[in-house]
Amino acid sequence: MKSSANSEITRIVRQIDETRTAEYFRDPYRPNARFARPRQDPEVSKAKARMRTAAWRAELDRRKRPTASQVGIALAVAFAAHPDFYEIYRLEGSILERALEHLKLNGFSIAEAQDVLRQMRRRLLRESLSDEVTSRGSALDASSWAPPAA
Repeated sequence: MKSSANSEITRIVRQIDETRTAEYFRDPYRPNARFARPRQDPEVSKAKARMRTAAWRAELDRRKRPTASQVGIALAVAFAAHPDFYEIYRLEGSILERALEHLKLNGFSIAEAQDVLRQMRRRLLRESLSDEVTSRGSALDASSWAPPAA
């Protein structure tokens, strides 16, 4: 009984396919629906990409939007300039510890990262001691972290 059901299904499928090809054929002379766009020269494509990148960067500059690396550098300077630097450095679960762990997971040496922070702190302390002051004050001066007066 199963083979007769399969043969019946096969017969119906064949009949539908024959009707489809006999009645619903495509006209071989139909209009071409494809829009042929000539390929752009690779140099022109690269120049357009450079233009888009430049426009994007100019927009970021206009909005005064920092990049992720600039934010990271600012955070590193803030840690290095903090008066309790070594206390923050030793805190379990601190943001600094998480940052160092992230660097380690990305293949960097924690010892080298720590050395960079120590050098940064020494430089900031030298600037503070030699009275190299910006218009808003030293990076280590707490008043320099406040927003400018209106």
